[in-house]
Amino acid sequence: MRTQYPKEIDAWSAADRKKHLSFTLPITQCKRLTSLLASNQGLLDVVIDFSRLGRQAQALGHVKGTLSLVCQRCLSPMTFELSATINIAFVFNDKQAKLLDDSHEPMIVDEQGMVKTLDIIEEEILLSLPQFSMHQEDCQIDRVNHQTTLQESNDKQDIRENPFAILAQLKK
Repeated sequence: MRTQYPKEIDAWSAADRKKHLSFTLPITQCKRLTSLLASNQGLLDVVIDFSRLGRQAQALGHVKGTLSLVCQRCLSPMTFELSATINIAFVFNDKQAKLLDDSHEPMIVDEQGMVKTLDIIEEEILLSLPQFSMHQEDCQIDRVNHQTTLQESNDKQDIRENPFAILAQLKK
């Protein structure tokens, strides 16, 4: 796969020409995505085909790659096999977006019909990420140390002085 791709694309012109994009994208170029990752190393394989569905311009394709997410249970890195499907219909405003059926995700383009290629990719990746990323198997938490820490925490709470002890003395 190539690594070159157009930064912006005219959605309707690309749909009329049935433009096919196939390229490899470094994860570091996806700025909105990298803030959610444990590591921004790696590559994404992207395929996008533009076409028309009646008068509507659309983009169909997929994004595949391996991402390094942070497990929300143990806070350690975990791998996530990304396989995002691109199924977008291009619109100029929210009114047109509301008229679309549920088979396509709407994407608003500018007045000239231009859209950033990275916006197409990042939107679909972000929608494909799990809401809470967690290891499939038990996390690598040291359960013995975790139990000990919990017990020590409970012991400290028991030893803590009662703030109402002074009131009890005044009552006597």
